[in-house]
Amino acid sequence: PALARTDGLVALTAKRITAEEARVQAVAADSLGVPDLTGAAAGLTPLGLIEHYDSLWMLAATADGQQVWLNHGPAGWTQKASPPGSLRPELQRGGQAHVLALGAEASGEVSFYTYHTITDAWARIGSTALPGTPVEVQRTQGGFLITTRDAAGETITTHLTVTLTKRLLKTADWAIIAVYLVFTAAIGYYYYRQDKLKKDNTEFFLGGRNIPWWAAGVSLYATGTSAISYIATPAKSFSENWLYLANNVVGMIGTIVVAIVIVPLIRRLSLMSVYHYLEMRFHPNIRVLASAIAIVMQLGGRMSIVLFLPSLAMSAVTGLDVIASILIMGVVTILYTVLGGMKAVIWTDFIQVIVMLGGAFVAIGFIMFHIEGGVGGFFQTAIANDKFETFNWSLDLTQATVWGFIILNILGVLVYPQDQVMMQRVLSTKSDKEAGW
Repeated sequence: PALARTDGLVALTAKRITAEEARVQAVAADSLGVPDLTGAAAGLTPLGLIEHYDSLWMLAATADGQQVWLNHGPAGWTQKASPPGSLRPELQRGGQAHVLALGAEASGEVSFYTYHTITDAWARIGSTALPGTPVEVQRTQGGFLITTRDAAGETITTHLTVTLTKRLLKTADWAIIAVYLVFTAAIGYYYYRQDKLKKDNTEFFLGGRNIPWWAAGVSLYATGTSAISYIATPAKSFSENWLYLANNVVGMIGTIVVAIVIVPLIRRLSLMSVYHYLEMRFHPNIRVLASAIAIVMQLGGRMSIVLFLPSLAMSAVTGLDVIASILIMGVVTILYTVLGGMKAVIWTDFIQVIVMLGGAFVAIGFIMFHIEGGVGGFFQTAIANDKFETFNWSLDLTQATVWGFIILNILGVLVYPQDQVMMQRVLSTKSDKEAGW
């Protein structure tokens, strides 16, 4: 079978270790039962099993000794891409979407293969000569421990693993990042210089209620598009399908209701914040309590993830420590927010949306034109694997169904006015009509 390309992104590492180190690093094999061998698995002899993210994978052999690779799901056994050669029965998990395997060559060498569980593709990472005859293979984190015996009877343990070949950013890349960060900070400084003599809090918190509707709308989109929707949801769609897109489609109806019913009501009250209403309606202590709870929930429940996920991506491409990445993004964001207030926030959001969407479309175009089969192959593969499935009308609310998203959006409409992050954009526009847009 054809093998996927690694393009130098990963490398095979072989390191000799002591028996004591091997004992510490060895990982026990999974104790798994074999489901009934029916359908595609009928008549096969199981060789190796591994469970990877609630999915069972099996290496098996036919009656004539040919190896086959299968997956067990809700619909039973499904045959997948054939193994690239004769594999050993020991299998190991590798990262979020890979299964690791060793070739069973008789030439004194061992080959290292990876299988991608999402794209159903095998890749050969490399091979290495063994210092003797293999007597035992153990699993370890991200690889294998191979114990061999040489001609003199000495046992040698080799740690075989895959390491990423990082392609760190070049000088031009760093320059672009630096210019971008400085530019966003400069926006905050610009509005600080422009409004520092004004004593009206409305200028700082609501941009003087003079923000164009289209800028506020783009800022609303940027605010709702966190690292979860920009990184995590596409990853989920890549591994499964577009079912979570149904939430956005259903959410459009809820957004229309909010724009027609809730936004004019909030605007007529001339609020500085949504918590201002609690003070007007009940008591200042209620406002303080509600705003304190919202701050804690934002910091602990949302901002932690929103900062952590892009920091992982930033760390992967730059080599920076994750904590350093969090500090850089956090400090720059705090700087332009504190200096420039709502005006700086909205216009930096506007720039960030251009960067985000531009990057997404460029990445999609690059991938589609560089994969095997081009654009046609891209859509053929996606359709063949049901990647465009969007609407699930099942009544099982434990799954991503349309009915579940409807309930979620009904609740979202009911609690929408308490979201200060969103409503602050609405309150910053020039008029009720523009706020509705």
